[in-house]
Amino acid sequence: MNADSLVFGMRCVTCDAGKSRSKKEHVANPTHEKWNIFNSIKDNRKILSNLYEQPMVIDGLTFKTVEHYLQYRKIRLANAKIADGTFPMESKSKVALGSGFDAQKARKIVKLTDEQLKYWHDIEQPKAKEMAKKAKFAKGTIAYTLLKSTNNAQLWSYAPRHPLVRMKRTEELRDSLE
Repeated sequence: MNADSLVFGMRCVTCDAGKSRSKKEHVANPTHEKWNIFNSIKDNRKILSNLYEQPMVIDGLTFKTVEHYLQYRKIRLANAKIADGTFPMESKSKVALGSGFDAQKARKIVKLTDEQLKYWHDIEQPKAKEMAKKAKFAKGTIAYTLLKSTNNAQLWSYAPRHPLVRMKRTEELRDSLE
């Protein structure tokens, strides 16, 4: 980690800028003026999460969170009808209108074969993540403003019982934004 890094908890549901609930979480030099925009945005850590509720349209369908879209693409490998009726907001299903946690829990409504899982992890998941993040961080959204406000900081994420993970793809996306 460099001195200009941001480590935040993905499941830190009550964290506000500059306040940490874990020893793992920190913002290097949080009072520096370059963090003013970041620190001024309410729920800044939540916004960077796949579970953050910010409806986005991808391929003509609306998804409440990135997680809804990822689970949609994953389940669609095994059963398009179930995926179409569960995850897009147009389906008006309980899962589609629920939280990102609800979408995450619904990941097992269809069992994928070993081949489908391999295809998901190797090919489909990276493409789906990129599409979802581009939609989430579109110009004019609060997520766009927040991500741009991280400047050139390294972005690190952690969740309970998981190691720190550098969010290189998110950094690359940030660096490609206008």
